[in-house]
Amino acid sequence: MKTFPFLTLLLLGLFGCASDKDVNTSSSQDNNVLAKEAAPNEENIAVLEKSYESAKKEWNASPNDKEKQKKYVEATVAYANKVMYGPGLPKEKYPKALRLYEEALKIDPSHREAKANRDMILSIYRQMGRKPPEPKS
Repeated sequence: MKTFPFLTLLLLGLFGCASDKDVNTSSSQDNNVLAKEAAPNEENIAVLEKSYESAKKEWNASPNDKEKQKKYVEATVAYANKVMYGPGLPKEKYPKALRLYEEALKIDPSHREAKANRDMILSIYRQMGRKPPEPKS
């Protein structure tokens, strides 16, 4: 099973044994390149959060614009990745990342990266015997 070592590391992170170092993910999407190249600190998360909020606002103003929709989904996933793999306690960052992945999937249910990362977080909760947080409306 290829994901077992990775899931084990994430489980250790939930118990506070993992470091706060940034973990790279493989993606060819522009926003994710930003997330991977940036150092794992609050400032870089803030940059991606601003990008996410801006893209969301633009898409809400023109919900039929496919280009703005794509930009919004990509910004949401990039921000979620940075939250998930960035600094912070797993009990704080995983619920937020999960909410962001689910937000992206509401707009684009076929987004593979968002789906894979959401499913990984849900799997971690299941393996620990914990109920995942309820999505916020």
